[in-house]
Amino acid sequence: MTAAGDAELKRVWTKIDQIRAKQAAKPKHSPLPGPTMKNKAD
Repeated sequence: MTAAGDAELKRVWTKIDQIRAKQAAKPKHSPLPGPTMKNKAD
C-alpha cells in the first residue's frame, strides 16, 4: 500500500506544472469549469 502511494505521489509531482496551469486558466468566481466568452475573445 505504501509503495502504491509513493508511486502516485511521484506521478503527480511530475504533472504539478500542468495542474497549476490548468487551475490558473479557470475563470475566477464562476460556477462553470470552462473558459468564459470574455476569455475566448482575448
